[in-house]
Amino acid sequence: MIFARLKLFFYPIKTYKKALIQEEIMLKTEDMGFIAKNTVNHLAQNLSYHLDKPICFPTMIYFAPTLRCNLQCKYCSIWKEGNIQEEMSLEKWKEFLKDIYNWVGKGQHIGITGGEPLLREDIFEILGFIRGLEFKTSLTTNGTLLNEKIIEKLTELNLFNINISLESLNEKTHDFFRGKGNFEKTLKNILKMKQALKDNNLKTLLIVETTLTSENLNGAVDLLKFCEENNLKIHFGNVVENLQIDYQGNFEKESEYKPKNSEDIDRVFSFLISHKKNIVNSTAELKMMQNYYKDKKISFKCSATARNIFVNYNGEVKLCQYFPRVGNIKENSIRNIWHSEKANEQRKIMKNCKKICQFDCYKQKSLFEEYELYKALYH
Repeated sequence: MIFARLKLFFYPIKTYKKALIQEEIMLKTEDMGFIAKNTVNHLAQNLSYHLDKPICFPTMIYFAPTLRCNLQCKYCSIWKEGNIQEEMSLEKWKEFLKDIYNWVGKGQHIGITGGEPLLREDIFEILGFIRGLEFKTSLTTNGTLLNEKIIEKLTELNLFNINISLESLNEKTHDFFRGKGNFEKTLKNILKMKQALKDNNLKTLLIVETTLTSENLNGAVDLLKFCEENNLKIHFGNVVENLQIDYQGNFEKESEYKPKNSEDIDRVFSFLISHKKNIVNSTAELKMMQNYYKDKKISFKCSATARNIFVNYNGEVKLCQYFPRVGNIKENSIRNIWHSEKANEQRKIMKNCKKICQFDCYKQKSLFEEYELYKALYH
């Protein structure tokens, strides 16, 4: 069975190679080395899924230095969990980041999420330290706290990408989810951030983060066109099922906003799939989301067992945010936790999880999907 799977894993390499040639992408030697290393690791991740223990390193590495947030969005309750007294110190985060560097090497993607990361007074010291380790740094923010001083600091850091949440170009719709008065601030700050990046001739990707719901689905096309006009990337997320996996936190009631109208779903997703240039999601992910919203049976294999690692504000480590912790970086190194027996036992349980959560965070990707992501981010 494993050998049959391996055949499928290697098959996309031909497609991947052909796509690179067709696009005539000129790659530096270090880029080719990075791609080769991660292609081998991608195959090892797929094999690790069947072994129930990793022979690979994680490539989706996220941490939340705080869960505090200045907003109280309708489909999120993470802000309730923030406790400033339990937040790890700057020095502890530096130790973690050095551990990651010594394990996976430079050039990997490190994502900072929350809560609202900009509420940490030392967030720019954390970001500066990551930059010094030559990671590709991602910052996710709701955008409301951006001001002239913060924007200037972000441009100086020259991050790989900045993700800002925007639910709609309709003020009423955006504020329905994120609170009255936040649409105007968010939209204005997105454009200010974009202008600052342009003025400084920086390649930092500014990505609009949008969760497609029953309230904003019909505005997705206009939002995509807005991103195209302003040279912004966009990433679409899906609402999720009510979860029953020993999880306390956000997404508890989010499924009440799941789109229902089949015609609207087909119309919107058909447009998105045929206008992919500025969309970070892969075609396969968009199609899966479309089928999920239409209540069709979908095949979903979770990659969190071999690809993802998340470190919470208090040092707790999770393979999936919906499952219990597998360790704490205050007690053990991140590499030892990744390879621990506790983590391996949880991997076996996670393989039987039938919940549909956030597709592109956890879905197993083919090499061609990885290529689509590479193309969306670099071109």
